[in-house]
Amino acid sequence: MLFPTIFGNLAIGPTAEETDERENASNDTASLDKLKATAIDMLPALKTVDVTAIYAGLRPATEQSDYIIKAHDDDNWITVAGIRSTGLTSSLGIAQHVAKLYAKHFGKLPKKPPAALWTPVANLAEHAIRPYMKGGEIICHCEWVTRSEIETAIQGPLPAGDLGGLKRRTRATMGRCQGFYCAAHVSAAFEKAKHGAS
Repeated sequence: MLFPTIFGNLAIGPTAEETDERENASNDTASLDKLKATAIDMLPALKTVDVTAIYAGLRPATEQSDYIIKAHDDDNWITVAGIRSTGLTSSLGIAQHVAKLYAKHFGKLPKKPPAALWTPVANLAEHAIRPYMKGGEIICHCEWVTRSEIETAIQGPLPAGDLGGLKRRTRATMGRCQGFYCAAHVSAAFEKAKHGAS
């Protein structure tokens, strides 16, 4: 797929390659060349556009093609695994199925669920008003992430616990430089805000 993101850039992909290496989320030249050729074939003007970022990840997969959803009475546990790409569209159905499994194996669920813990998440869409537009110190210039966004990300009931969490909350270090220019500043701002919040 070739698609625009809410961050104002174009993305091509993904691919789906089988691997037996649980820790290896690297990219290979052949797959990247194929993706670039496909993008240019779909939109020839991309021939002169540089690739600014490359991402890879590992999906939860098992040796089975179907989901693994089962209750383990002795462990007081329900396994929900091997969901792959269909997890988002099937999430409500899976939740209903798991609720039935819970009721069958462990008793009735409470009628009133516990209050949800909401945490503030910065608005990252390119078309909306972003915090940097209102002023404040910018820490990550590629993604226009401000110090106040970093401080907000580690406050509240579900704070970003590390730099990876901060990256996913704010997009800091995810821009064109991939953290080359800002990683030290982002890390320092994160540590300062973290110790100030504790």
